[in-house]
Amino acid sequence: MKRIKSVLKYIWQLPQNIIALIYLSYLIVENQIPAITKYKGIKVYTKYSSGSVTLGNYIFISLRATENTIKHEYGHTRQSLYLGPLYLIIIGIPSILWAMIHKTIAPDKLYNWFYTEAWADKLGNVK
Repeated sequence: MKRIKSVLKYIWQLPQNIIALIYLSYLIVENQIPAITKYKGIKVYTKYSSGSVTLGNYIFISLRATENTIKHEYGHTRQSLYLGPLYLIIIGIPSILWAMIHKTIAPDKLYNWFYTEAWADKLGNVK
């Protein structure tokens, strides 16, 4: 039963899991993953490039990531589980855009002010 549940969860998050597998393949081919760990049952891939991203069951973090970064990214895995195929539209794309432009359009706002990030912090129990 546990295996069936895992398969169903994976399918529910399939769009972001497919993108994650493509990204992971790229990082492996480019030899960009120095470490793989787990956090609450989710694989965490440490990569040489900057920034962190979560896609479905996959967390990618930079070498400079802190424990709070991992907790935050874990929060995104929870969002993905809740929203399934809608995750990329409701969380993924807005989150990436916010990361790219928040310092320009809202320099007085912290990164985690934005709804996608505030919710991820809450779900990941970031203090």
